[in-house]
Amino acid sequence: YLLDKRNDAAVEIFQKAAKRTPSKSAARTRIDLNLSMAYAMAGDTEKARKVAAPHLTEAGLYNNLGFYAKLAKDDALARDYLNMSLSKSP
Repeated sequence: YLLDKRNDAAVEIFQKAAKRTPSKSAARTRIDLNLSMAYAMAGDTEKARKVAAPHLTEAGLYNNLGFYAKLAKDDALARDYLNMSLSKSP
């Protein structure tokens, strides 16, 4: 769905998958990170951040959000997130 730019459908599918997957599993981490990307592609970076945050360091979170912004063709936001990622990275 994400490849077809059907972001709302992707969010719905990942939400359903998350409900059926144990919260502390590797599969749930993958699902949550994909859900985060779906939220970001749909333009909801706040939900994207909230879903991804438990699975990533602060630098990793900003890095992912920068990548999602780049995918959404928002170069200015991507640059901001990547700069934040670099400043938080050890």
